[in-house]
Amino acid sequence: MHHDMKPRVCSVDEFPEQFQHIPKAPKEVSVIGELPSPDYKYVTIVGSRKHSDYASQTCERLIAEMAGFPIVMVSGLAYGIDACAHRAALENNITTMVFPGSGLDEGVLYPAGHRQLANGIVVAGGCLVSEFKNHQKALPWTFPVRNRLMAGIADVVIVIEARHKSGSLVTAREAADYGRTVMVVPGPIYDERCAGSNQLLFDGAIPVLNGNTILHELGFSVDATQGVLPLRTYTPDEQEIIDCLYEPKTRGELLEKIDVSMSILNQRLTELEIKGYIIETSGTIRKKV
Repeated sequence: MHHDMKPRVCSVDEFPEQFQHIPKAPKEVSVIGELPSPDYKYVTIVGSRKHSDYASQTCERLIAEMAGFPIVMVSGLAYGIDACAHRAALENNITTMVFPGSGLDEGVLYPAGHRQLANGIVVAGGCLVSEFKNHQKALPWTFPVRNRLMAGIADVVIVIEARHKSGSLVTAREAADYGRTVMVVPGPIYDERCAGSNQLLFDGAIPVLNGNTILHELGFSVDATQGVLPLRTYTPDEQEIIDCLYEPKTRGELLEKIDVSMSILNQRLTELEIKGYIIETSGTIRKKV
């Protein structure tokens, strides 16, 4: 681990105003790394551990669209969307605050597979925050406790993909109880991975259209409906392939759906890949968001 990965105790007064007034707010917390300015806007990102490609790509793109604004990206270091948000924040030089579901000692920091990621966040000027004792292991009860802090510090909570009865939904509902803005990335209506997040939209959460929707909600003067990155226009031939890629497919599967020879299909796929619209990994072709 990095040489200054020793936790120190901070008073909750060093945190944004809204964090100090949540029910049962901690008086002090353990911190590793540098606390960001309390004047920044805090965006908490939650979502499932087992998510779709659409969710991770959307997470990356939304965060890229928020680069350059005085915001702090908050998440919980879990596998899935949390890690995706942390990595995208690092790539875009966005300050990051992590609330792990454990104490901060190197031996217990959870999940163990993300200790290097946590280290990278601290080195990049972000921080890890926990109200648990430093040696507290992650246990079923520690996650809901941690989630209320992620909801409490947020100006806006973004739910990227959540099943029915998922932890992300609990965090979102808690955020709403605290009077925070809850925003949701809409997902396919018959995909169970989005059942919970789409329900939040039905219940009145704000749909995310692009990074600007979030920035607008945070009070920055941007056009909420105007995408930062231009929407793509495909030729009819390209559109035919893109329409088949709502889920990743192999070349063979695409050939069954599209009535052209393999050589023409390969040619079209190569063009789409050069334009950066699709990506092929281990024999599977997927659309880039």
